[in-house]
Amino acid sequence: MIIVLGSEKLSLVEMEAFLLASESVGFSGASRQGIYRWAERLLCYQEYWTQKRRAKGLIRAYMARMTGLSRAQCTRWEIVAATPLISERYLLPVLEAMLRQFPFAIKGFHSGNGSEYINRTVEKLLNKLLIEQTKSRARHSGDNGLVETKNAAIVRKHIGFGHIAPAHAERVNQFHRDFLNPYVNFHRPSAQPEIEIDKKGRKRRLYKQWLTPLEKLLSLDEPEQYLRHGRTLAALKRAAGALSDTDAALRLQRARDAMFADIQPAA
Repeated sequence: MIIVLGSEKLSLVEMEAFLLASESVGFSGASRQGIYRWAERLLCYQEYWTQKRRAKGLIRAYMARMTGLSRAQCTRWEIVAATPLISERYLLPVLEAMLRQFPFAIKGFHSGNGSEYINRTVEKLLNKLLIEQTKSRARHSGDNGLVETKNAAIVRKHIGFGHIAPAHAERVNQFHRDFLNPYVNFHRPSAQPEIEIDKKGRKRRLYKQWLTPLEKLLSLDEPEQYLRHGRTLAALKRAAGALSDTDAALRLQRARDAMFADIQPAA
């Protein structure tokens, strides 16, 4: 085992040189806890969130090389909700309901700059749960890129672009909670990116795997460690195995048609 003291303090130039010089060498962390502690020191020392895109890619590549981890080992769990109005008063109960649906212990909450997100009420809730909040930067539209792509690929695909009156928010939320969210997380596979950095520091995404969010979770090392207290992998597997992927899709379509049949006459 080789211990490199101060390895998190290399400059970006030194990191790039290290990556080029160690292409044929593999590294791995001594322990999961040690990996996380080192990664945290690296991100903090390099002030990762203030870096530009190329620098972030370089830091991630360096982290992957030093720890043996990869970007594909991270997972995203999709939860959708609706609110009657965009305001602090209406957002808080929806936010609490969304957090309850995640099987993970949430560590970070990223949002836009709107006052419905940046306020003392939301801050109090997140602090209570020990969740760190970050927000989008002005004139950096890519900060919310993941949300916007999910809006197109999931929300608009199933809900459409038409106006839905605020009075129907609870009905739409019921559809999200009982049908759309389980379908997306248990039955809808999505491409899992593998990030490669070429010799010029350019980031390339290769999509070789298609997995549901649950399958991606189960592919991680010791996935139980990411679950919230009281949640088990066995329960998640039972929920996923209750329906086939085809039956879950048909159930989702029937529920969506029934929802719009209820709300459209009064819209």
